[in-house]
Amino acid sequence: MNIVYDGKFCYRSPSDSQVGWCHLQVLQGKTHCLLLATELPDNPGLPIRNAVLHIWKQAITLFGLDQEKLQYILHYPVTSGKIEYSQVRIAYKDLSNFPNRLTFDGQSRLELGEVNAILEAL
Repeated sequence: MNIVYDGKFCYRSPSDSQVGWCHLQVLQGKTHCLLLATELPDNPGLPIRNAVLHIWKQAITLFGLDQEKLQYILHYPVTSGKIEYSQVRIAYKDLSNFPNRLTFDGQSRLELGEVNAILEAL
């Protein structure tokens, strides 16, 4: 596994001038790549949960990633005594006025063992 990026990542919502940041790891495996975005307590902007597409699009552009071979995990610091991970699904959907538009297609909670399995599979 190759570490493409590991550090603070600034993102901006295209609809306003609000800037946010997270800790982002971009990990390149033999066949797939993983984005791991961690919410930071000093983030002044949109929380990563609400900036899913902004982070995705900006990371793909900045690092030249193949979105067809990209997995995306959000990591939230300890809340109520438990670390939380969510796997994000991004899809192209045909919306009425926006054919083939990139959309947030949901997320599912992951246990730490599942995150480790994804990392090992890279």
